[in-house]
Parts: sequence; C-alpha cells; structure tokens
Amino acid sequence: MLLKKSLDRKEKEKIIKDVCGPSFSIIHKLKQQLFGSPRYRLIQLYPDEKHVMDSNDVIYCNLELKEKGIALYFRFMQDEYAIVARYNQTTFQTNQNQLDLQLGNYIVQLDILSPKSHQTFIQKLIGTKSIYLESTQIPF
Repeated sequence: MLLKKSLDRKEKEKIIKDVCGPSFSIIHKLKQQLFGSPRYRLIQLYPDEKHVMDSNDVIYCNLELKEKGIALYFRFMQDEYAIVARYNQTTFQTNQNQLDLQLGNYIVQLDILSPKSHQTFIQKLIGTKSIYLESTQIPF
C-alpha cells in the first residue's frame, strides 16, 4: 500500500501501524540491534501511480522493520511516501548490487549503496520475518 504521508499525517501513521504493527521498543532495538536499513537508491517502482520514475531526480529510501511488517520510506517532490506490507506479503531477492522487493502489490528495485550494511540488514530481515511467521502459524 502506497501512502502519501505529508497529508493527514496522523491518519497515515495509524494506517501504517494497523498494517505493520507498532515499531519495536528502544530496548528491543538495542538487544536485537535493529537500527533500520542502510540507504538505498530507488531504481524502479511498479505500479507507479504517482509517476515517481518519470522524474530525473535521484530518490533515496530506507526500510524499517516493524513487529508485523516492513515499511519503505522515501521522499519525492518534497512529499513523504511510505510503502507498507506485512511480512507474509513480502518477498525479496538480492544480488551483487541490487535488491528486488515485493511489498504487497508493489515491486521495488533498489540499488545497494553499502554492501556490508546491506548484508547485515538482510540477516536481520530474515530473522525478524521468520519469528513473525512462526508466531502466526496456524496449528492443524
């Protein structure tokens, strides 16, 4: 879900909290060392409803791991946007210099600017996602 956060900010934050859950507490972040992602450069966004990719601007973004999902934040034309999805709606593929994410109905291609920080973040993403999926597993 793509949200423009600069309009009705409190309402959009509530939607993000409903989809992804609240952010982790400071204590949990310090224990698990979940400090967010390194900075990525946005290469491609599909579907591009806001015509983000039509501009020549360089767009940087960050990912935040939350209790139930992941949020991708970026700025475009002095507006803040967020793409949010639960962990069970999220898939990713990474190679030498590119990260491909599917967040719900959105496909995002990101350029990796810091490979070492990226590896650490991907390990945290896999761990957090697996913990969430194990806790929501339905017994037979």
